[in-house]
Amino acid sequence: LADADCPGVFYFCRRCRREGNRFELCVACHALEVLQGEGKFVGPGTHPHFLSCQHKELHRYLDVPHAYPGSPYLWRACCDYCGHNIAAQADSGLYCCPSCPLKSGLRFELCEYCFTLLREPRERALITRTMKARDVVGGKLEAVRPGGDRRKEEDWIAWEMRLTESGRLFYSTEESQELIFCSSEVLSTAFVRALTDNQSCKAFAFEIRIPLAVGKGTSVYFFAAPSEEVRGRWLSELSRFADVFLSPPDD
Repeated sequence: LADADCPGVFYFCRRCRREGNRFELCVACHALEVLQGEGKFVGPGTHPHFLSCQHKELHRYLDVPHAYPGSPYLWRACCDYCGHNIAAQADSGLYCCPSCPLKSGLRFELCEYCFTLLREPRERALITRTMKARDVVGGKLEAVRPGGDRRKEEDWIAWEMRLTESGRLFYSTEESQELIFCSSEVLSTAFVRALTDNQSCKAFAFEIRIPLAVGKGTSVYFFAAPSEEVRGRWLSELSRFADVFLSPPDD
């Protein structure tokens, strides 16, 4: 307990505060929550499992303690595809990759729903339609290719993007299938800002800045909408999960 007579360190949720609510944890409980993410893949990019493993290798476990008998402090697992919590209870549909901890030192876990999505082609179309029904905004955007310059026309490529009501960003290009751009947890740490016309060769541009680990800097991604109205809708919906600033950046 921290109050005026007994000051102390505590943690609070920025997303809850934006919604007019409070969520706070003491140092001890925060440490336990941090431990739940041990060995989990975070940040933009693709989990190594999708590059070097096959979904048919996944093992089904009754609960989290059975999946990780050497880590008794783990009681929660999060799906690495949809981001939802997988309850630590019997018959929870927890699928884990036995190869990822050995190859990359990371955990890879799927819920029953996403395991079916990735393993059963006949169910994929139906489940995909259901997932897309939960989008809050989506459509065609332009993005700066990795290592590109936002002021050069040739460095912009077409993307198809969508933001779900749970705060996950997905994207696809002409050369790739749909992938997750960032989870709701990563998006909650991001900063989003509109760009002025002289800060990009594209009109209606905006940027998403995602802080990396301490001392590792920030990843910056640039996007352009087809109109001011579309950009406004993206900024409005992103503000539900990230910090959105209406003023342009200095550089």
